[in-house]
Amino acid sequence: MAKTLRSYIIITFVVCCVSFAILVTSISTTSWVTAKLIGLGDAKYEINYGLFLGTLTDEFFLTPKLYTIELACITSENVCAWSCKPTADERQQDVNLLYYDVEEAIDGCGVSALSKSHLGRMREEWDDTTEPSSSSTVDTIEYKPDKRFVNLGVWGATCTSLVISIILSGIGAVGAVVNTAANPVHTIAAVPGLYLWNGLAAFFGTLALILWGSLYAAILRENVAVHQTITGECKGISSLGFSF
Repeated sequence: MAKTLRSYIIITFVVCCVSFAILVTSISTTSWVTAKLIGLGDAKYEINYGLFLGTLTDEFFLTPKLYTIELACITSENVCAWSCKPTADERQQDVNLLYYDVEEAIDGCGVSALSKSHLGRMREEWDDTTEPSSSSTVDTIEYKPDKRFVNLGVWGATCTSLVISIILSGIGAVGAVVNTAANPVHTIAAVPGLYLWNGLAAFFGTLALILWGSLYAAILRENVAVHQTITGECKGISSLGFSF
């Protein structure tokens, strides 16, 4: 049967290879979520992150400073957040403070950090002098802690679904090559198996989109779960990037 469907199998091979490449690019790049944040005083940040790594650009200085951000989680609370701290221990401590004692989590990134008293004074000055405008990227300027985090379960399920989809796409591509060269005896390795592998790959890929899309709509659109948005230093509306 495979011989009579050779042209369709070749098309299937191409589709599997393209899907595999897209999925690998998606999971390995850092543009799942992008955002421009504005904050107290002249604070401005640009955020880009993927499922594991990202970048935070501090535009307060004449020469913008670029930081790498990584996800740190509190497994017992099922929450994660992005931190620009240089070591894993510091990132974990940062997220612990953000979750358990957000008023003390005021270090930010490097030299652009705000001291607690300085942050309080800037908030008061901002409230006294700033009026929201229709052109602002923020619907309501209200700088106070916003303790919304990345859901660890949803993030983990998204990553797992993508990995499974990548594996199944690879199996589908190999199966297409086998069916082009021969007529496998076992059903799972023959043309019906191609339907199975590709169908499951499409299912798990779609599931990943639904999971991350739901997380974005519920939380990440208004709070990208970085130090600056959780503490209330900055706000901004994010968008989904090309990796998604």
